[in-house]
Amino acid sequence: MRSRQPALTTVLAIGGILLAYWVMAVTVSPQVGATFDEPGHVTSGYSYWKFGDFRVNAENGMLGPRVAALPLLVQPLTFPPQDGPAWRQPNTRSLGGTFFYESGNDYDLLLRRPRAMTALFGVGLIALIWAWARGLLGAGAGWLAAGLAAMSPTLLAHGGLATSDIVLSCCLLAALSAFWRLWHQITWLRFALASLATGAALLAKVSGVLLVPMLAVLLLIRCVRPTPLRIRLGARSHRITSRTSRAALLAGTLGAVGLFAAVMIWTAYEFRFEPNGPPAQPGLTFDPTWETLLQGDLAAQPTKAGTGALLIESGFKSAPPPILGYAVSWCRDHRVLPEAYLWSVAFTFQASRTRPSFFWGKASTTGSVWFFPAAFLLKTTPPELLLLALGLAGVAVFGALRTPAPRPSNRHRALLYRSAPLLVLFVLYGLVAINTPLNIGHRHLLPIYPVVFVFAGAAALWVRGARRLIAAAILVALCGWQIVESARVRPFYLSYFTPSIGDAGWRRFVDSSYDWGQGLPALKQWIEAKRATGDAAPVFLSYFGSDSPRARNLPVIRVADWRDDSGPRNYPAPLRGGWYAISATNFQRIYLGIPGPWPQYEARYREIAAALPNDPTKAARLTEAERAEWLHNAMLFEILQFGRLCHALREREPDAIVGSSILIFQ
Repeated sequence: MRSRQPALTTVLAIGGILLAYWVMAVTVSPQVGATFDEPGHVTSGYSYWKFGDFRVNAENGMLGPRVAALPLLVQPLTFPPQDGPAWRQPNTRSLGGTFFYESGNDYDLLLRRPRAMTALFGVGLIALIWAWARGLLGAGAGWLAAGLAAMSPTLLAHGGLATSDIVLSCCLLAALSAFWRLWHQITWLRFALASLATGAALLAKVSGVLLVPMLAVLLLIRCVRPTPLRIRLGARSHRITSRTSRAALLAGTLGAVGLFAAVMIWTAYEFRFEPNGPPAQPGLTFDPTWETLLQGDLAAQPTKAGTGALLIESGFKSAPPPILGYAVSWCRDHRVLPEAYLWSVAFTFQASRTRPSFFWGKASTTGSVWFFPAAFLLKTTPPELLLLALGLAGVAVFGALRTPAPRPSNRHRALLYRSAPLLVLFVLYGLVAINTPLNIGHRHLLPIYPVVFVFAGAAALWVRGARRLIAAAILVALCGWQIVESARVRPFYLSYFTPSIGDAGWRRFVDSSYDWGQGLPALKQWIEAKRATGDAAPVFLSYFGSDSPRARNLPVIRVADWRDDSGPRNYPAPLRGGWYAISATNFQRIYLGIPGPWPQYEARYREIAAALPNDPTKAARLTEAERAEWLHNAMLFEILQFGRLCHALREREPDAIVGSSILIFQ
């Protein structure tokens, strides 16, 4: 990026685009329910400020939760008691559910204000996209890139949620951008910006540590390039041309920035090694423990009481690679970084090694290399893909208009060098994503989208020469298409799929690529509309997510819920004719322990059905041990019965899809 002071009209125009994006992102809040990670995200941020306990949700970064919770600090809120098992473990899901829905707090406020804060990172990301495209490819490219990004369902979806994905995307790009400028001219301001951005990226999310190899590659590229290094730390300026001196200075700045970033990390954790204190309170632990993470000795555990060996086994079955285990252990033993930060690194790596997922009709725990390429192609709008193709072609034909090189080959080489941070981000982050088995959401590709928009903006290069009017008309048409695509899915940007997939995206992707639990407000409206027509048929709900049907007063009968907050109830659920509202993620059964083809479970279903007593009064005469076994079988039967129902419905089109996530069958 080049440093040029834009005119006032330019500032006002980009300010208008950024404001429009922020408004579009935050105004969906009343219609989009709490997604899976949001209650835990907000609860952890609030607990960091209020109680200084950093065990809660440690794996999801420090920066995002703290910023999201800022507007809640002035509210009179009730926090869950700190003498219960959910706090001691800590169980982030349980704490978040209690804080949001069972403590008398306004859960809409607990979502709306943190979402508005998180959307500011989306604003910062689009500003960076505009600056990069404008600096590399000209003003037209900057406006096109910023406009596309502001209307992108992907950026609007995650900019409007109180989670860490948009935070990481903004901070990663900011850190790479700041370093690239610093490594061409060292000034105190650039050093400060690089330090702040690097610390923010490392605090945004554990995957922010990918910044380290990215910077290593950038450092190598910068050292190979013979461009002189300028130093201006006062009134005088120095120009370093020696390759050896330049490499030493560049490496020195990297080390110095790393030290300042480490200070930022310690500052965020209040300069405490212990995650809970001061002083450290006895009995408070991480979940899972350090021994589990570093030794891999956690036995496979069922994820729902009573479901036995049917469930996908969870837990860390082996120790991490020796290098990671040694590095984390050494840093912990020598207190190099706060314990909660080191724990989050170890936990995230272990959790990403195996995870239940669903892709293109198949369940897996090891993922697929095709998951993220397919998600990118199917969840990126057609105009974005077409403009990206036009932009890359424009770069190939014209080079960069702002690159001062007369020959096309020189212009291309210069453009490749100047855009090195973008290319390194796209390639390294993309390779890591493709090779991880953590196939739970398209959102994990979010950091590469700024690169997509910058080079899509290069399509503006075609607006030149004799046929510029035709090129301009094409660009206007594609921008109009982008607006239509974005408006088509509002407010449920998260569930966007290209028109060729449409509403059938749930047959190919679920979890945070389609159904992250956001549909309960829409389901409530749907039920009220049915009741208004006199339809009194019961509604059975199998919900996936962290929202609360109970707090929203939904008149439903719960069945095979991933998280059942309905209170005491009888098992199995009394299924009969009526309406069935099934979260798409539960419909594919990946977290219920019975994924994949149904025939493998039929024998177990019949066995459990035969074991359940037909006499309703028999349960009252059972001993405590017999009653526990009976409850085990009843809960297992409910899940198996639900799985059998989903298998029977697998080829049937839903009667409706509400909230772009909940399938309705009559």
